[in-house]
Amino acid sequence: MKNSKEKNVRLPIHFKPERYKLVLHPDLEKATFAGEEVISFELNKSEDRIVLHSDELVVRSAEVKIGEKPFRVHKISYDRKSETVTFSFPQKLPKGKGELSINFDGILNSKMRGFYRSRYEIGGKEHFMATTQFEPTSARYAFPCVDEPAAKAIFDVTLIIPKDHTAISNTIPSVVREHESGFQVVEFEATPKMSTYLVAFIVGKFEFVEKQTAGGTMVRVFVTPGKKKQAEFALEVATKVLTFYEKYFGIKYPLPVL
Repeated sequence: MKNSKEKNVRLPIHFKPERYKLVLHPDLEKATFAGEEVISFELNKSEDRIVLHSDELVVRSAEVKIGEKPFRVHKISYDRKSETVTFSFPQKLPKGKGELSINFDGILNSKMRGFYRSRYEIGGKEHFMATTQFEPTSARYAFPCVDEPAAKAIFDVTLIIPKDHTAISNTIPSVVREHESGFQVVEFEATPKMSTYLVAFIVGKFEFVEKQTAGGTMVRVFVTPGKKKQAEFALEVATKVLTFYEKYFGIKYPLPVL
C-alpha cells in the first residue's frame, strides 16, 4: 500500500515548457561546459516559484519575462536529492506565456550519462569528445529543464566548438559561423516537439559516410577519422531498414536526416 505521505517526485504541472533555445560551449580539455538557455513557457497558475530538474549544474543568473514585464529572481536554491533547482520570486508571477533565461555552468562527467566526456585515439594519440545519453532522465545534467517524458517541447540547439571539430545533433546544421579565435558556432534546425530524453548532441573529430533512402531521407554514419570503411555496412543496413519501417508502419520518418 502506498504511503500517503510519500513525496511526489513529479514537477508541478502548471509550468509548461514549449520551446528550449540552448547554447552550449564545451571545454573538452577541462571537462566543463558553459550554457545559456531561454525556455518559452506557459504558466497556468499564479505562483511565486518555478522548479526545474537540474543536477551538477550551477546557475550563474536567471530572469523571467511574462509578456513584456520582467520579474526579478529573488533566490536560487538546489535540492540534490530531488535533482531540482528552484527560482523564487518576491511576488507571484501572473498566469500567461513567458520566457525564462538562464546562464549556467556544468561538468562533462565520466558517468556515461547526461553530458559526458569520452576518449578515443587517432594515430595513437588520445583525444576527447563530448557526447550525451539522456535516457531515461539525464537531460538535467546538461541543462535545467522539465525532464519528464510528457513535457514535450521544441529544441533549438547551438554548439560552440573548436574549428577542427564536428558537431552532431538531432537535426542538420542550419548556420555555421565564425566565433572567437579557433572556434565556430553551429546552429541546428529546430526539432519536432519531443521529450527531453530524445535530445542529443556530440562534439569531436569525426568523418561520415552518407546515403539517401528511397524516400529522400539523408542517412549518415559518423566515425572517428580513418574508420569510414567500417561504417559502410551500417549505412547500407540503416537506409534499407528505415525504408522498410516507413512502409511497414505507414509513417514517414519525421526528420530530414538520421
